[in-house]
Amino acid sequence: IGFAGGSIPKIPANLVLLKSCSLVGVFWGNWIQRKPLEGLENMMEISEMLKEGKINSMISKVFPLHQTVQALEEIDNRTVIGKVVVVPTAFTSKL
Repeated sequence: IGFAGGSIPKIPANLVLLKSCSLVGVFWGNWIQRKPLEGLENMMEISEMLKEGKINSMISKVFPLHQTVQALEEIDNRTVIGKVVVVPTAFTSKL
């Protein structure tokens, strides 16, 4: 569970117990400041996994640059799931 703003999600402890799962929290900003080399290694590994097709990013919508306002409105209205990408019009067809 991640969040970019607003309130921190609350998870009922009974769900963790009933599902027999683990819950781990990470303060990414602090960790990356304390261990920049490890952070870089993680990003390189993730980039390689993306390139190999082992993982993919959830791109909800791609907008040409001239529709940036509409892209931001959709994020603000929470009508998208995953990433919203704004690109120069020449690159829109490549995503």
